[in-house]
Amino acid sequence: MTQQKDHLTEDWLKGFPDTDLGDAVRLMQATWQRLRADFPDACDPNLSEPEITATFCDHLFPDGEKAGLNGTFLYEVRRAKTHPETGKRIQPIRTDIEYRDTAITFPSGRRLAVIFEFKKLKNNDTSRTGYVGKKGMQRFLTGDYKDHAEYVAFMVGLVHDEAQAAIAAIEARLKRAGTRDLLHIRPDDSGRHVLKPSAWFPESVHFDTVHSRTTQINAAEHSKFSDLVLCHFFLEH
Repeated sequence: MTQQKDHLTEDWLKGFPDTDLGDAVRLMQATWQRLRADFPDACDPNLSEPEITATFCDHLFPDGEKAGLNGTFLYEVRRAKTHPETGKRIQPIRTDIEYRDTAITFPSGRRLAVIFEFKKLKNNDTSRTGYVGKKGMQRFLTGDYKDHAEYVAFMVGLVHDEAQAAIAAIEARLKRAGTRDLLHIRPDDSGRHVLKPSAWFPESVHFDTVHSRTTQINAAEHSKFSDLVLCHFFLEH
């Protein structure tokens, strides 16, 4: 068993083998290729990321049903906490795309709900900063998703010009000491901070990063989950 799996709780590991999350990831990639071929305007890089992901999820839902997936894809799932005195909603958030399998219940009672965060990724430093920053990877650690992402989540980069160079550059950025510290990236036993190939999905995910949430201020308050594996894959326009 690889180190990033060792970091995950037995609660997740008992349920994970029974999920079809790997099939869901592969279906996402196949649906994207079909969308590019049949409806290229729907994934035009000039469109905004929310426009692209909305249309993408509209295609994922029926494709998932046809493929017989156990779970379903949902777009912009909205959540909020409630004020303990007024009962009103506070701190509302929305996720890009989630994959939920209500048939999977962990011993703790939680259901499988996996977040996919989409970011446009260009081959420049500004775009890479956005990918790792407060509206990208940091959302899972100190931002909107910190109380909602369980043990595995996904970063999905939308790449266009210089796609391979952009992917190589974000991989290099994640290996920098400053980025590793910012995102609390844990190395594996051999000292690697970017785990390639992916331990969970070696055939469909470019690489994994493992993030410690126990080292952060008030981590016990903000998250029920200690370590997080982020699986990164990229879709080309």
